Amino acid sequence: MPVNASYEFANAEKQFLAAQTDSEKLEGLEEMIRTVPKHKGSENILANLRTRYKKLKEEIAAKKKRKKSSGNQVSIKKAEMQAVLVGFTNAGKSSILKVLTNANPLIANYAFVTKTPEIGIFNYEHCPIQIIDLPAIGADSF
Repeated sequence: MPVNASYEFANAEKQFLAAQTDSEKLEGLEEMIRTVPKHKGSENILANLRTRYKKLKEEIAAKKKRKKSSGNQVSIKKAEMQAVLVGFTNAGKSSILKVLTNANPLIANYAFVTKTPEIGIFNYEHCPIQIIDLPAIGADSF
């Protein structure tokens, strides 16, 4: 059944189709819902637009939640060789990492300074060795 959409709806649809980000798509859908003709012939289109709007909003919320939860994790990409520094607090693991590699870890006199794994690359005879400084044994983040 024809909808007889106005030029405002057509412009909103173009805006939605040209959107690059999710927030732009959300704005485009809002504009489409606002400008769609309100009569019996357009009920299905309006229901479809509302469903798409709801799904896009849920998807945006899920992405935000994933970003917050993955903020604590460090991406460790494997090099040719790996070495892991494991030990108790204030044992000098971060100092060794700083001396051997290009990393600049936080070093202090109090316990449990390293909260997340620190990564550095040590070049030995043209062979990169990845050295990982883990949080101290017994720490909550170990």
